[in-house]
Formats: sequence, structure tokens, C-alpha cells
Amino acid sequence: MTIRIFLACFLIALPASWAAANDAEDNHRFITSKIAEYIATSKQCRDHALERKPPNAETIKTLSRFKSDDVARFAMIRSVLMQQRCEQSELNELAYAIVVLENTALAAETVEAISAIKVLAFDIQIRRFQRQYENLPRDLRASLESLDYFNEPFDNVALRRHLSDSGL
Repeated sequence: MTIRIFLACFLIALPASWAAANDAEDNHRFITSKIAEYIATSKQCRDHALERKPPNAETIKTLSRFKSDDVARFAMIRSVLMQQRCEQSELNELAYAIVVLENTALAAETVEAISAIKVLAFDIQIRRFQRQYENLPRDLRASLESLDYFNEPFDNVALRRHLSDSGL
């Protein structure tokens, strides 16, 4: 009789443990797919920035109206912010996935993956860049934000090299 009770309890508990194992595997697949999507989008954004042509003559003319130090600061900060904007959709998806899984049982490798991507994707330095951007002269921001060149990811280093070659 006790063997039957033990066997019945074991058979009842077995599907629950399978479900927990399946949940952990599903959670791992879910978060790693979101991480992979974010990384792929981030790479696409960087590649797009690197493939862009230098700004046109009209953009160069507009840039020449401002101090070169202000333009350099604007370009550096704006390139970071445009990269973030490009990644934003996938970053939101990733953040949502992390929040959904925070209160679930996760395998150690899943916890490690989440910890690693948090450091990479949610860098607190972005807030520092946003504050620095807000401190740039308003007329500079307004003028340069109106230019198409600065409204998508761009390679700040290539831009600065181009400006230097143009005598700015």
C-alpha cells in the first residue's frame, strides 16, 4: 500500500518537474532569442553608420557656422544617441523579456546571460550623454537636428576625419 502511495505521488510530481525543466528551457530560449535579436539589430545599426557617405556640401556649410569644438561634441554625442535610437525597438523587447523572467525560476546559464546583456545593453553612460547633449547650445542642436545626416546612425570618427579634410 505504501508503495502504491509513493508511486502515485511520484507519478503526480513527475509531470510537474518536467514542466519546470521545460519552463527553464523555454525561458532560456526566449531570453537568448531576444538577446540575439538585440545584438543583430545593434550590429545592423553600426554597419549602417559605417556604410554611410560623408555629409553633403550643404551640411558641411551648416557645420561651418559653429565652433569646431561644439560640432565635435555634438557629433560624438549625437552618434551615440542615434545608435541607441536605432536599437530602441529591440532594446525595449529585451527589457520587457528580462522583466517578465525576473520572477521566474531560471537556470544558472540564463541568469548569467541576462546579467551579461544588462551590462552591455543598459549602460548608465547613455544618461550622461543625454545630459551632455541637453547642455549643448540650443541653436546648434536645433540647426543640426534639422539636417537629415544627423537623424540616423553615423560614424562620428569618419565624420570628424571628413571635416578635418574639409578644413573645419
